[in-house]
Amino acid sequence: KKVSAFIFLIVACNFLVFGGSANKSNKKEEKPFFTLSVSPVFEIKNGNMGEWVFTEKSNYDTKLLSYLDWGITSSFSAGIKSGITIKDFFLNLKFTAGFPSNCGTLTDSDWLNVEITTSPQLNYKTSFSEHENHQNYDFCFNAEAGWSFNIISSFKISPSFSLNYAKTQFSGVNGQYFYGKEDSEKDYYYPYNSENKSDVSTGTYSEAVINYMREAVS
Repeated sequence: KKVSAFIFLIVACNFLVFGGSANKSNKKEEKPFFTLSVSPVFEIKNGNMGEWVFTEKSNYDTKLLSYLDWGITSSFSAGIKSGITIKDFFLNLKFTAGFPSNCGTLTDSDWLNVEITTSPQLNYKTSFSEHENHQNYDFCFNAEAGWSFNIISSFKISPSFSLNYAKTQFSGVNGQYFYGKEDSEKDYYYPYNSENKSDVSTGTYSEAVINYMREAVS
């Protein structure tokens, strides 16, 4: 399934910063030739990662076949970041790793009738399941390097190059499902929430049933 949307809200807390500076009494402050700063990083991520699947077989506007919503609540990460300057050159590095944990809820919805009929009356949700969203790992690495210089004394330019790498994996574990059964005579699926319980197959999962991995470089 192709990822179509990805939203994260990150709250970071940084402290324990140390470095070097040059101070001369009664003289103009000079920029140190070398500085180093190191600090731990703690992050809390909240948001959603959505996966949409569309079918080209249907010949009307609504073509959504499946949607997975990976809800993320209080996903904790920790790491370290550092900054180095050598005269006008600077290098910033950051690495974080997420803790394996249950961090939200995954919902999986399907509209299976769009592949077999064009009737708008049958364009309802046919399958639904809900699971614990388990974060297996979440690694992020960021690097930025550049050069600072003054065009005039009060105007500085700092061109830079950056590299960002992230790899995340989630699993949908446990949970329950509601699947509308197929009517072989009428050739369509019943809705997942049909009032007639005999039209719906229900049950629970006791293991990982859906896996998701995202790797990105920018």
